[in-house]
Amino acid sequence: HLVMPSPLIVDIGANRGFFLSAMETIAPQAKLVAFEPFPRLASLLRQRMQARGVRVEPVGLGAERSQLPLYVPVYRGMPLDTLASMHYEEAAGWLTADRIHWFD
Repeated sequence: HLVMPSPLIVDIGANRGFFLSAMETIAPQAKLVAFEPFPRLASLLRQRMQARGVRVEPVGLGAERSQLPLYVPVYRGMPLDTLASMHYEEAAGWLTADRIHWFD
């Protein structure tokens, strides 16, 4: 499905760019656009992907225009930035014994 003359691949919630890296391998001719609302991750991603021509937009996408807080779970002083969410319950839901080995 990725064999097209000039595909456009969009990564919504790009985090650290693992999907983008995979898509570069599968479809090197593709134009890649990433959306990442967490400023720190967006900045790191932009730096990492700049030479490859990947467009990084430091925003989240939604059905309507708004400004929302971004909740980042923190466990033992370490921010789990790739698990950030604009929904508190979703971000907090990661901090359980079912999801974190030896959770305390």
